[in-house]
Amino acid sequence: MAALIGVSVRPKAGGGYTCKVPLDLLAQDGVPPETGDNVSYSVEGTVQSVDAEDATVKITSVNGEPVTESPAEEATEDQGATPAGPSTADMGASLAKRAKGQPMPF
Repeated sequence: MAALIGVSVRPKAGGGYTCKVPLDLLAQDGVPPETGDNVSYSVEGTVQSVDAEDATVKITSVNGEPVTESPAEEATEDQGATPAGPSTADMGASLAKRAKGQPMPF
């Protein structure tokens, strides 16, 4: 799923879906919700892809407020990597660069 500035939807292991939404977009009269509060909000988006069971939707606004991706999230999405960190190739390249010219640790 697309990672958007704090807005992402992920399937839960037990079924159903969860999402992260910026607190300021869910606040009522300037008061953000707390754990256990029920919320109601509207989301607008664009269908990015469809498979047999699900549609992947890029969220464009929450409660009429635009939601945009940061440059880092856009690059992560474009590369197909997870937002959790660098790819294996990036880590390997970094290790190789630091090891250059160093003796083998036997």
